Amino acid sequence: MDSVDPEAQQLGSVAPNAEGAFIRSQWIFTGLQVLGGQIALPVLLATFICVKGLQRNFVIKSFCLTWIISSISYCLELYAFHFVLPKFRNDNILEPSTDVLCLHQAALINGCLTITLIAYLFSSVTYFIVFLLEVSILFKLKQRARDFGKEYGASLSHTFVRMGIFSIYRTIIILAVPLQILSMPGTAFLGENNSPGTWFDILDATGPLMAFLILASRLDVRAKWNVLLPSERAALKRKVVIEALENGGEHPNISRLTVQFSLMSNLASYNASARKARAAQHCSTAIIA
Repeated sequence: MDSVDPEAQQLGSVAPNAEGAFIRSQWIFTGLQVLGGQIALPVLLATFICVKGLQRNFVIKSFCLTWIISSISYCLELYAFHFVLPKFRNDNILEPSTDVLCLHQAALINGCLTITLIAYLFSSVTYFIVFLLEVSILFKLKQRARDFGKEYGASLSHTFVRMGIFSIYRTIIILAVPLQILSMPGTAFLGENNSPGTWFDILDATGPLMAFLILASRLDVRAKWNVLLPSERAALKRKVVIEALENGGEHPNISRLTVQFSLMSNLASYNASARKARAAQHCSTAIIA
């Protein structure tokens, strides 16, 4: 009776599981690329270009466009019907492909890294200066937002939330690279079936989707899409009422009585805030005296 090679038997039992995990990871990777870079970002870029009042800097538009090009580059074989279910292979994983489309796709993917960096090249120094200026006036904005944020929707919470989400995402990306190298130094970036590189690729594929979430979460963008929280709708309505009052109360959807009532409410709220500020000032003066 012929003996069965234990290594071959183990390989045969592992192969289907590894192949299934590889297939699932490929579909997740492709789905994230299509959702973020070929559905969400094109809609956002078209909104920036076509909708009045949402004009954005050329750097922002170039940033969105480079992510779209990068996402399409990853999906060329999918659109050419070359995205087939691979069989478990034992040959050298570093063997170059002879498929011309695959080679073109690899060239585009690596080229997209360059054009994505160019989108930041001419704005890096400017953004650094702007960052210093923003830090210098942060305390003044915080004080004004505390006094007038509820009336005029000048709260900084949305900005901090957006910055926090992006910072957390970039931190995860930065930490994933050294952890991946330490976990498997020899095959960290080979993307093998059971390699941590597969999960790093999936994490990297969320880049277009994260870019969309960060840019589309601006209040003006969501206002044009009519996707606002109840508190934001109320603040926006008060702002429209005040602007209508400043223009003589002429607004097609707002009566003069509504404008006057809103003015009285805003004045009462402002007077209450002013009284609290004066009381606090007198209290501090008395304590010092």
